[in-house]
Amino acid sequence: ALAWWWYFHDAAAEGLAWCSECLALALAAPLRARVLLAAARAAVHGGQLAAGLDWATQASQLARQTGDTDTLAQGLLLQAIAVVVHAPGQAAALMAECVGHFAALGQAWDLALATALQGMVLAWHPGTEDAAEAALADARERFLAMDDAWCLATTTRHLARTTARRGHVARSRQYACETLAAAVRAGFSLLEAGARHHLAQLAWA
Repeated sequence: ALAWWWYFHDAAAEGLAWCSECLALALAAPLRARVLLAAARAAVHGGQLAAGLDWATQASQLARQTGDTDTLAQGLLLQAIAVVVHAPGQAAALMAECVGHFAALGQAWDLALATALQGMVLAWHPGTEDAAEAALADARERFLAMDDAWCLATTTRHLARTTARRGHVARSRQYACETLAAAVRAGFSLLEAGARHHLAQLAWA
């Protein structure tokens, strides 16, 4: 239950320590899948991609067996993050399935997050820039509706970078300004710095 708390409070090491203790216990399959998922999230966001991929894959496999669609979708999402650099095609397929599951479950925030990540994954694919920008723009609207400044900042940051790569300077500047405002409101100093850096790059260009 603390997996997202560990993420937002930069406490991946603490999360992994607790999950390791739990995974040493004899757990029923549904609970073991959730613990594996929590371990995967802590590992992936803590930079331990190989371990995170292994745990996320195990969580997804168990979730398929037990019919836990939420855990399955979360596991697919983390697998995609772990492989996007070296296997963007695989990551895109994982995210497409993930988005479908969250849409069927009707989980608004998870669907918005998955849609944003789908756009980020597609941005790695040459020739899928339109689809990437469309997915990110869709996620942006969803986070605006939920007034989620943290996730809005993350999404518009990628929109700014994607549109800049495509030569749309004015649109990129608009998204970077949105990122800056949302990051300041959320206290997200890393993305505040990133937005200022991006605006400086645009001004230099």
